[in-house]
Amino acid sequence: MDINQIKLDNKFKLVEASAGTGKSFTLAHIVLRNVLEEKVKPDEILLLSFTKNTCSELRDKILSRFHNLKLYLQSHKESKIDNTLKDWYLDFKYKDKSKEKIISEIDNFINQFYKLKVTTFHAFCNNIIDEYSIEIGITQDPYIENNIDNLYKDVIDNLWIDDFLNLNHELISTVNKKKISSRFGSRI
Repeated sequence: MDINQIKLDNKFKLVEASAGTGKSFTLAHIVLRNVLEEKVKPDEILLLSFTKNTCSELRDKILSRFHNLKLYLQSHKESKIDNTLKDWYLDFKYKDKSKEKIISEIDNFINQFYKLKVTTFHAFCNNIIDEYSIEIGITQDPYIENNIDNLYKDVIDNLWIDDFLNLNHELISTVNKKKISSRFGSRI
């Protein structure tokens, strides 16, 4: 797939692939293209991922992509620029934009980079709950549990209890005599 051929018409993209296939590279390039081709501002971009580490890496790759293009435009040194970025520039540069205009747009993006929203799904949902707590009827500080181990434990406990209660009465009676307790505090 040629990233330079991706249509930027609907502004919504989902990049899904296995590890190490270039998802972050693709997203960083799509951000660059949206900013320079479509005049999208940093505060109009939302990138979501599962981990803080991935978000940090993605921010770095986006910023690096803009810096590398600027360096290339200023010095034409090809050591820092990849073929995808070079091909994009060569196809794009003559479409009513001078080199100086592109550098100016890169500088504007870099100066407003702090407005770019690259966050985890968890933090994004927390932010929505915080921002709209009155509208959704939450008065206390909301807390979203982000520990999947607790979810697994709850599911396993609930499945075990459902299965246990469906056993025949004599078996339940035998288990009760052994005084096995659940995390719910009652003896089963």
